[in-house]
Amino acid sequence: EGTSREDYEVRLRQQTETMLRAQLVLDALSRKLELTLASSDLDREFARLAMEHRTDARTIARLVREQGTLPVLVGDVLRRKAIDTLLETAEVTGGPDQATLVGLGLEEDPATVADRDASADAELEPEPEPEPDAELEPDAEPEES
Repeated sequence: EGTSREDYEVRLRQQTETMLRAQLVLDALSRKLELTLASSDLDREFARLAMEHRTDARTIARLVREQGTLPVLVGDVLRRKAIDTLLETAEVTGGPDQATLVGLGLEEDPATVADRDASADAELEPEPEPEPDAELEPDAEPEES
């Protein structure tokens, strides 16, 4: 059973509103942080887009100029810089505990890691030399107890 047209339009509208709000917040943040673009930022973006579209950066730059989409590109780069700034300065003060991370498969169980490390260490230790067997050495004196 497919999605009705009305349901699709409602979901599309919600996604569009969410994306637009995020862009507006990031635009305001980039202004507040007084982020600027250097020509090297645009060059990197042209190179990224060129790789994505399997062409060269000069072609992308020419298309951006011809289509008049440089302001859109500048906005995208500034938003990305705002996100990068947030990530660099964010201080994480909470989050899931280790058991939750292990349960989600995002971290290894410390007990499993310790067992694996102990096994690896045991494999690296040289085996002790066998003690000489008195029966194999005819000249050996019997030990007194």
